[in-house]
Amino acid sequence: MSGVERLTIQRIESGATDARIGWLMRIAHALNIPVTRLLEGE
Repeated sequence: MSGVERLTIQRIESGATDARIGWLMRIAHALNIPVTRLLEGE
């Protein structure tokens, strides 16, 4: 839904790559959440 490759999302989640703001914006939009929520700690 976000248009971001699944492998890219997996790499972001595992810390193997830094997330680009464009990717974060697209993921947040697909999830219908603010970008800041993606950046919150657990």
